[in-house]
Amino acid sequence: MTFSSSASYVRFLKTLDLQHSKNPCKDLDATELNLLHYVVLASTEREHILVGDLLGLTQYASQATLHAKMKRLIAKGFLTIESNNDDGRKKYVTPSKAALKYISFMSDCLTKATK
Repeated sequence: MTFSSSASYVRFLKTLDLQHSKNPCKDLDATELNLLHYVVLASTEREHILVGDLLGLTQYASQATLHAKMKRLIAKGFLTIESNNDDGRKKYVTPSKAALKYISFMSDCLTKATK
């Protein structure tokens, strides 16, 4: 079996492997990465994500697991919570500077792999 049609992706995987020690998210599990990606994508589209919106992503995990993973991402500094000034019950989830550093890291790896 040859991977010639997938060569760019294989180079990307190799680059990620070589740069693993520099990956800001190397200690996150798949569910945490999925949540982080969801929040980052939403923020790039200028969508406001509520805590309840994240807890409704049951395609990733149960509500209890999602809550625990979200709390862990907040504790590790990848997500921040902002209160709504008009309605204190609403809490928005936003990516932090650490999350943006991770996106930059992944972008750099992708750029290196395609050279």
